[in-house]
Amino acid sequence: MDKLTNATPTTAPATLDLGILKESLTMAQRNGRACVQCGSSDYPLKPAGMLLDIAVVECDSHSWERREAADLPTWLTKPCPAWCTEGHKGSDHPDDRHHASVIYSTDLLTMDFENFGSPSKPQHRPVSLMTDLIQRHLEGEPRICLNDSTDKGTSYYMSLGEAEEIAAHLLQLIAAGRGLAAHQGEGAA
Repeated sequence: MDKLTNATPTTAPATLDLGILKESLTMAQRNGRACVQCGSSDYPLKPAGMLLDIAVVECDSHSWERREAADLPTWLTKPCPAWCTEGHKGSDHPDDRHHASVIYSTDLLTMDFENFGSPSKPQHRPVSLMTDLIQRHLEGEPRICLNDSTDKGTSYYMSLGEAEEIAAHLLQLIAAGRGLAAHQGEGAA
């Protein structure tokens, strides 16, 4: 038998017995001096509603968790792709309604290092080339974004087909540079 629901396990969803839950509250929770969730009285407490005839309060952490859980991303029309790392919310600004992957970064050590500091306190570091997947809300497929770590960098967005073509060209150039295969580019006989 479940202590909170006062019911025996069945295949039907159990209903919460608020009377048993009410009886499990500490005196501080019943008097509105402690969080109804965790019993903490250290945080600023906020009204959490009524539990039968008791006005209960909750701490900032549990208040925030409850608001976040209620903020479902209704703008999503289907589940996130497996590669998406975003935590979507219903309150996401329209510009932030997208799926994004992890960002892969490669330092370009053969290029001049950039000053990421100030002229008086330079911090020279290599420029990084970064790539990731991004798919905006209502787009049919993701695109690959290619940009660098400098403030002057330009972002390039490619379809998967375009990125695949560039990847094939890069692999041909790598093989040719390592003397593994003849370069098959334009103008090659």
